[in-house]
Amino acid sequence: MRTLAPAFPVRSPSLHSRALSGLGPASTPAEATPHEAVPVRAGAAAGAAAGGCGAPGPSVMLTLSRPSSPAPPSSPPPPSAPGPDSAPRGSPGRQREGSRSYSEEEEVEKKKEKEKEKEKEKGSCPECRRSSAGRAQETMASHNQLCIRRWTTKHVAIWLKDEGFFEYVDILCNKHRLDGLTLLTLTEYDLRSPPLEIKVLGDIKRLMLSIRKLQKVHTDVLEEMGYNSDSFLSPMSPYISVLQGPEWLCNGELPHDCDGLITDLNSDQYQYMNGKNKHMARRLDPEYWKTILSCVYVFIVFGFTSFIMVIVHERVPDMQTYPPLPDIFLDSVPRIPWAFAMTEVCGVILCYIWLLVLLLHKHRSILLRRLCSLMGTVFLLRCFTMFVTSLSVPGQHLQCSGKLYGNVWEKLHRAFAIWSGFGMTLTGVHTCGDYMFSGHTVVLTMLNFFVTEYTPRSWNFLHTLSWVLNLFGIFFILAAHEHYSIDVFIAFYITTRLFLYYHTLANTRAYQQSRRARIWFPMFSFFECNVNGTVPNEYCWPFAKPEVMKRLIG
Repeated sequence: MRTLAPAFPVRSPSLHSRALSGLGPASTPAEATPHEAVPVRAGAAAGAAAGGCGAPGPSVMLTLSRPSSPAPPSSPPPPSAPGPDSAPRGSPGRQREGSRSYSEEEEVEKKKEKEKEKEKEKGSCPECRRSSAGRAQETMASHNQLCIRRWTTKHVAIWLKDEGFFEYVDILCNKHRLDGLTLLTLTEYDLRSPPLEIKVLGDIKRLMLSIRKLQKVHTDVLEEMGYNSDSFLSPMSPYISVLQGPEWLCNGELPHDCDGLITDLNSDQYQYMNGKNKHMARRLDPEYWKTILSCVYVFIVFGFTSFIMVIVHERVPDMQTYPPLPDIFLDSVPRIPWAFAMTEVCGVILCYIWLLVLLLHKHRSILLRRLCSLMGTVFLLRCFTMFVTSLSVPGQHLQCSGKLYGNVWEKLHRAFAIWSGFGMTLTGVHTCGDYMFSGHTVVLTMLNFFVTEYTPRSWNFLHTLSWVLNLFGIFFILAAHEHYSIDVFIAFYITTRLFLYYHTLANTRAYQQSRRARIWFPMFSFFECNVNGTVPNEYCWPFAKPEVMKRLIG
């Protein structure tokens, strides 16, 4: 009967022969040094050791260990008398026990080596860590490259479990049936927005990191499907990929500045830039030529409004025939003669505050362009409302009578006087008939909203002062009996709604998603097509000197 010699480490040829012949242990604890495993066929040797003489024994893999440094010879242990329960050294049972002990020693050594490698990686330099990460990516590539196109929902579920996302297996695989290719094209926007709407920010980021590693391994698959792999691997991938669609055309061309954060796609990005949220630093094109066009636009509208005011003054109803209309506020509050002058004082203070903010703001060109476009649009609407319907004077103190101007030149001269005096009584301008709606309320409210929008939210004193000036200015208009209450209310409502609609569209880029918005707001689309997202509240000193102010504000 033949017995087989099991595989076990042999330190040297002499030890190897001793182990095969069963004369003693293959090594001693002193000889347990790092070694190199070499496979050797041991069929005939095993057969000879078992007593077989011609038939070749079965192929058994032996592990020959080559010591890294020659170990000093050790004297063989003294022979001990065999006990009644002890087996001979060359017996199969003894060999199995020896091989088992040696395999356990090898496992312990391997574990120690792995722990040492991990400690080295923790304390190693970034280059070493990157190399180990590269090896891990290569392993992932070799594992997934062949089957990513054939991944089913079950494979995706296994991948999610391997990455530690057990709780998202049901929603991603069972409910929404994500396979390998759809998993490869998943973006952070998909995770945040419906129908997934993952609420845990840490899970979103960790899952996106795992998906980006997968995308990096399978860049060729992405390119075959028509995706730009560079955009998927960049941190801005869910936003930059949107720019590749045809809807992101501006004046027939792509936007000039696309390196900023685009805030149109998810609810977390719908943020007003009021100094509360920090945004990524980006370059916003000032587009001075558009700012100049907006200034020309608002000056033309002011001139047209002045000419309409002259025509309305000619058509003012007679006070004897058409007395003032009933008004709850005007009938309840007595007239204050100096109140209207105080309204204009509040407006002047707000104007100076806004000019200071505009001067120090880094993106002053965009702010001025928005102010001019909004102010011009509201006053253009005011031209139609006061021209269509002429209201009677709101108070008996107003000495308004229809003035007739002989020719067009006299009307233009009067319009120029109103335009150059900004329609203010402080500059000697007095008009009648321009009641629906209040121009003073429009200016006060618009300046207040621009000051509060483009200054940090932590500037509570400035925001409170701005609102106090706005509200007191409106009160003084009514206290002076210069406008009906409905004039002030409609002016405030139109101004605030138009401001909020404009900035909501500008901050969320929603107009790019709708062709109807482009049709209804063509001027907005023209002025805002290259402003990507909210305008950050950044300040700088606009002049080269003095250096102290430049360092302090910049």
